Amino acid sequence: MKSTTFLTMMVLAVIAMMTAGASKAMKTITISDQGRICGRISEIITGQLLAFASVELFSAIDSTLVVGTITNSKGEFYFSMLKPGDYYLKISLDGFAAKKLQTVTIKEGDLQNDLGRIQLERIPRKSTRNTSSKNVLYANSLG
Repeated sequence: MKSTTFLTMMVLAVIAMMTAGASKAMKTITISDQGRICGRISEIITGQLLAFASVELFSAIDSTLVVGTITNSKGEFYFSMLKPGDYYLKISLDGFAAKKLQTVTIKEGDLQNDLGRIQLERIPRKSTRNTSSKNVLYANSLG
């Protein structure tokens, strides 16, 4: 009986320590500290909003990836629950030149960052036509 009680007490102590550690981690970002970054991705010439563009958010301190997403059908992206600090964005989409936005800062007390419209430049397509003026003749080797 004593060993069962002791074992139960040990399990409860471990659970209490784990819960305390989790609550400390949860308090790292309170509701009032949560930063947000949002914006819209568009094509530079036409202004057309671009769906499915990849948007990645990195820590400016050590270049670690914090979070990533893709734009919705309206070209919009949104990051939330971010700690105050300095970040940068990398945006990419097939057929467009990738873009890097330097230093997006989330400050305590000013936690909403609407980056507005971010424009990507289309990469020119290479022509698939054969522009060679040389004619190649094939000889029949059987005859």
